[in-house]
Amino acid sequence: MALTFEEVCERLADLDEVTLLEVLNISSKEIIEKFQDKIEDNLEDLEKDLELDREGYDFYGDIT
Repeated sequence: MALTFEEVCERLADLDEVTLLEVLNISSKEIIEKFQDKIEDNLEDLEKDLELDREGYDFYGDIT
């Protein structure tokens, strides 16, 4: 018996984020295009994180 759209969505929601992106074949560019409002809302924190990453730190504050 085939799953309904809602059942498929429920099962997809149980996947970890990386697996979900792979299953749905979603690229980083697509994420950025869809979530520009969230990027703008968090712009200051993202700028800091990206600058730290460039300096050799990861996003969690540990030296890489």
